Amino acid sequence: MAFIRGDLDIATVGSAADWAIRIEEEVPDAIMESAGMGFTNPFEVHFNMTHPPLDKLEVRQALAYATNRDDFREFFGPLYYPSFGLIPPEIFGGLQEADVPDHLRYEHNLEKARELLRQAGYPDGFVLRGAVSSRALYLIPHELLAGMWRRVGVILDFEVVDHAAYMALIREDRNPIVVYPGNRPLGHIFLAHYYHSDAIVTKPTAITNFSHYGDVDASGDGTIDSIDALYDQIVGTVDLREQERLLKEAQIQMLVHLPAFPLFYNPNLCPRRGWVELGYDHAKTPIDYWRFEDAYILANW
Repeated sequence: MAFIRGDLDIATVGSAADWAIRIEEEVPDAIMESAGMGFTNPFEVHFNMTHPPLDKLEVRQALAYATNRDDFREFFGPLYYPSFGLIPPEIFGGLQEADVPDHLRYEHNLEKARELLRQAGYPDGFVLRGAVSSRALYLIPHELLAGMWRRVGVILDFEVVDHAAYMALIREDRNPIVVYPGNRPLGHIFLAHYYHSDAIVTKPTAITNFSHYGDVDASGDGTIDSIDALYDQIVGTVDLREQERLLKEAQIQMLVHLPAFPLFYNPNLCPRRGWVELGYDHAKTPIDYWRFEDAYILANW
């Protein structure tokens, strides 16, 4: 509000869509700059594949088809960026739209979602119960997703809890789904933290693998599915082209198995007046905050 009134020349709004939209409307000449390279908030919904009926691939596919990215675009406005894989497209190894086969894009299709639920034995849908953080960063995407899935009979009956309680509950493996924003600076770290079997939340080596990918049969063919071997190849080579190929291969595999589904990503924003120069090129800086010690007012503004 102080920035809109003119009391401040620089402000930070983070990922607050309502403020970003209001600043764009009321201060049209403001410069809206996003955080440095690789520091965005990618949002995925992680499916706990040890929690029926999410152990069935057809159910997870149905939920992917029931997800309407246009609803996220409409709500988040300038903070919405499309995500095509489980590594954001701006990060080395992230999938671009052209990298993803048509059938793995899971374009919004309610009839296809309903048919997959019928095939899985849930023609009338089902109820998922759990908890969600009271923080808007987590709660808003969750509520949007709940509205989308309700259209195919899937009800999210989730209790809103304080953020500390939520962080504890999801690490205790209590939730059937986890909508989670989590930036990482490198593609292989996304794999290590969210999808490697060592990172499963029930293990001593736990990080943030909420889906149990790497310890379960995700495809339904009777064998355990994992990206662990691909990960070892990625970190075991210094050939950047090979690394990129393997990172993309791992994500294509996971779009088939669906331990998680990419929703969107958004940047952290810092609006500033046109007469302010930061004194450095923030877009080329691999940090997720702004330095103001070199900022100055343009003399000829």
